[in-house]
Amino acid sequence: MKTKNKPAQTARRAAAGVLESRADLENHLANIARLKLYEARLAADLDAETQAARLRFGPALAAVRRELEEKTLAARAWAEAHRAEFGGRKTLELRAGVLGWHSGQPGLKPLAGWTWEGVLERLKALPRLRGYVRTKEEVNKLRLLADRQALGPEALAEAGVRVTQEESFFVEPRLEVTEVAARPERAAA
Repeated sequence: MKTKNKPAQTARRAAAGVLESRADLENHLANIARLKLYEARLAADLDAETQAARLRFGPALAAVRRELEEKTLAARAWAEAHRAEFGGRKTLELRAGVLGWHSGQPGLKPLAGWTWEGVLERLKALPRLRGYVRTKEEVNKLRLLADRQALGPEALAEAGVRVTQEESFFVEPRLEVTEVAARPERAAA
């Protein structure tokens, strides 16, 4: 037997996100619209304050960065001219800090006059180096999707696949008909 909800229960359900009528949904959507407007206003305020901070601190920050770059380049020039000071090491410790060179990750570059295409062809031609040529096989999902009508579900199933298409829920509040609220209505806790 179904029992009727009391008004307090209905309010609690609405506050918890349970909407029981179209009117509840209309009110709920209006609240979403107010929240969206408030969110947009807060985001605009944040953007404005961020821009003001950039304008305020940007020139000084740029000047400091330029000076740091100049001083780093001067330190590098000294280090390159005085490699003997490093004593065969990659770093030099001083009272105010450490300077030196970090080794990067090893990489490959084609020799002068070679291209990667030429390297590929040469690797294919040398039996002992053929193992360094990669062949990547993969399902062409885009083509299967494009040809799904012509193939039909039976052929797709025979290949072990099926076409799926999910739905995603959306709410598009009509912001132009919603009053801007100083603080949006919030559900009572």
